[in-house]
Amino acid sequence: ETMLLANNLLLVVAAASVLLGTIYPLIYEAITDGKKISVGPPYFNTVFVPVVTVLFVLMALSTSSRWRHTSIRDLIREQWPLAAASLVGVGVLLLINGKGFEPQVLITVAIALWILLSLIREMLARVRNKSARLRALFLQPASYYGMLFGHLGIAVAITGVCLTVYYSVEKDVRMAAGDMVEVAGYQVTFNGMSKVKGPNYLADRGELVVVYDDEIVTTLWPEKRYYPAAQNVMTEADIDAGLFRDVYVALGEAVGESAWAVRIHYKPFVRWVWFGGLLIMLGGMVTLADRRYRRIRAGRTVVAPALGSTA
Repeated sequence: ETMLLANNLLLVVAAASVLLGTIYPLIYEAITDGKKISVGPPYFNTVFVPVVTVLFVLMALSTSSRWRHTSIRDLIREQWPLAAASLVGVGVLLLINGKGFEPQVLITVAIALWILLSLIREMLARVRNKSARLRALFLQPASYYGMLFGHLGIAVAITGVCLTVYYSVEKDVRMAAGDMVEVAGYQVTFNGMSKVKGPNYLADRGELVVVYDDEIVTTLWPEKRYYPAAQNVMTEADIDAGLFRDVYVALGEAVGESAWAVRIHYKPFVRWVWFGGLLIMLGGMVTLADRRYRRIRAGRTVVAPALGSTA
């Protein structure tokens, strides 16, 4: 009961902090006759991040919690080896990856790994005393698999958010044909511009070759499109997407006769944010398929007419 209460309370506080940060600028503008104020990362990092960090720690602990049968001492005894292993493992990875050591990354990714290890430990504990362990693993209630997907989705999502925030690289550069710029170990060479005619637009298309470890990774074709019918200009970025990183390029404005302003982004693990969200959604859908909920609903349907006929 304590875990459920803490979960709901922390989620409400987190949602309220986001709501406050969203509407406060509007309220301030309304009561100050048009004066504007912005609420950005400093506010959310100070208010939102600590709340959800506590929530994630409780999530890691929750897999060892049993209804009215788990003491704090038992929780600590079962979970501290997993927490310590996660902290040490992520710390070693951060030290050897060469991208810089960030304490917040260490804490957040270690919690995500801790959640994953707790899920694995709980799965093994469920089938430990079964004769056919693999078969028993696939015979659990649907709500259990929903919990697994949901918690795994949280771990994946917070890993993606944290690594993207701290290790993304963005460069705005002036490039002419033949120029090369290095971004997070990738060499991006600008080969020039060409004119392209689309179905309802005219475009200036750039050609940029991306090289990593002396091997061509991809060629990106960002465009600056002009739509004659609407009389507007749109920027069409090109993205090389991957499981562990995205590299994308967008064109700015022409600078002189032969050069362009070019924006290059390197975003590690950004796809994990969306994968995590999909896993959370999948967990909710799988949980709804649990037969026990259908039996409860059927029982209520039967009881209701019986009570009505008695009245």
